[in-house]
Amino acid sequence: MLIKRAYDEVDRCSALELSYIMQGFRQKANKGLVEKVRLNLIARRRDLFPNGVETEDGREMLINTLFAFASNRPKNHGVYRRYAQEAVEELIANYEHDLCEAGE
Repeated sequence: MLIKRAYDEVDRCSALELSYIMQGFRQKANKGLVEKVRLNLIARRRDLFPNGVETEDGREMLINTLFAFASNRPKNHGVYRRYAQEAVEELIANYEHDLCEAGE
């Protein structure tokens, strides 16, 4: 029931709420939820982080959200272990410019 509710709410969540979802369902091996959060982070990038990395709060939120996704995703997809790694690599590729700016 909780996973279904989280799955339904992903499209309306803030970046902070997405981090909470990933923390709450860490290691649950729910590829559907992880994939939906990942696609949501890519599609709603400008909505979730409207100021990008221009402010200190924006940098922290971006870095913390991506860290929460990467560290709380299921790490054992069995034969699909590479799938988990590719999901994080694609997400980081979409945010590469912002991450480089945050590091400056």
